Amino acid sequence: MFGLVCAGIYGYLYHKLKIRLIKYHLYFLASDLILVFFLSLLFYDFLNIKIFKSFIDMITGYIHLVLLATAPLNVSSLLFYRELSGKITDKRHYIIYSVIFALPFIAVFTGMPSEVVDLNDERFYQMWLVIIFVILITFSTLIYNISLLIKNYKNISEPIRKYTGKLLLINASLILPLAVTDYMVQNYQVLNSMFPSGILLQPLTFFILNLFSVMVLLHARKISAEKNSEVPLDFIAAYQISEREKNIIEFVIKGMQNKEIAARLFLSPNTVRNHLSNVFEKANVDSRVNLLRLVEKYRA
Repeated sequence: MFGLVCAGIYGYLYHKLKIRLIKYHLYFLASDLILVFFLSLLFYDFLNIKIFKSFIDMITGYIHLVLLATAPLNVSSLLFYRELSGKITDKRHYIIYSVIFALPFIAVFTGMPSEVVDLNDERFYQMWLVIIFVILITFSTLIYNISLLIKNYKNISEPIRKYTGKLLLINASLILPLAVTDYMVQNYQVLNSMFPSGILLQPLTFFILNLFSVMVLLHARKISAEKNSEVPLDFIAAYQISEREKNIIEFVIKGMQNKEIAARLFLSPNTVRNHLSNVFEKANVDSRVNLLRLVEKYRA
């Protein structure tokens, strides 16, 4: 329920602010929500509703659904982390993502037995090979995402992205100790007697992720006044525009010359000219006119 509420708020906020990062974050949360839902079906087999039963009978067993749910989670997380890190996603990346999305489906439909098997059945080991393969894909994707974020964290300048990146790094640092704790609870008799169902690692990590997402929402609301700026947030993020450069671009949009901008910002005309030169270099334009055209494309 917390995940649904969070996803609903994210959808509403994206509709209002049109911040691309929030759109990709929404995709990431929605795919994680689907995975948690299927894990709930796996661990709490109490639903006996026809609309679910007819669908589940086609695949047999909740474990199939859990493995298939990793496909959208992996791809949405890759898109989100690349957007957060300021990396451009081109056609080559989408081909790779399509392969990553297809692999769990190929593994499940070709390697998983269509019915429940026991320890004495040779298909039991085949089933576990498929499970390990899918987990390996998901784990590798997670490691890539975290590495990408760590590598590019210092280059993130836009406030909402910086704040989101910081919380995600904290979230990643919590996963390992939670996993170790869950392992100890399940394998040590004293702890297992206290927590017979474990510490519910997946629900805990999902709750923390959503809690941090709410914090991002509150932070986005605090800086939402920036949406009223003449310079679109996506333009700022795409070209790593600093706060000072953003202010100068706003005055350029209003038709002011360097001397007027310098007087408004209490800078020298040379400083303003240097900042504009940096903006031209970042945006790969050679004049104010072309800069304004580029800004207008991001506003559309």
